[in-house]
Formats: sequence, structure tokens, C-alpha cells
Amino acid sequence: MMNGRARGNRCGWVRGSRHTGERAQLIMLEKEAAYPIYNAKEHSVEALIKSLHSGNEVLVTTLGRLATRRDQLG
Repeated sequence: MMNGRARGNRCGWVRGSRHTGERAQLIMLEKEAAYPIYNAKEHSVEALIKSLHSGNEVLVTTLGRLATRRDQLG
């Protein structure tokens, strides 16, 4: 979001952990109208990135869903 306004389509990314379960993440992303929602069990982060177009947004429940370590976020 830029200035609180959505700029394009919203897709979601789910990667379950012992602290944040997949179902809880799905519920949160569905409330924010994320579609499609990619699941780490079925898709890679690279596949998610390749699917993006200009103006798309990726919604996650926490940054920890994208990577397990900070250096991986780069």
C-alpha cells in the first residue's frame, strides 16, 4: 500500500510455522481480499515473484513468512 491505498491486485503468501499456523494466516489474508494465495508447501517464493506485475502487492502476516533469516530477505 502506498499512503494507505491499494495500488493493484493483492496476492498472499502463506508459510506455516509452529507460532503462526497456516489456517490462521489464510483467514487473515482472506479478510484482506488477497487472491491468489500462494502456499509455501506448493509454490516457491520465486514462483510468487515471477507471477507479480507492476502495481501488485504481496500480503503476509509477518515478514518471517517470507524468509527464516534476515539475510534471506534481500
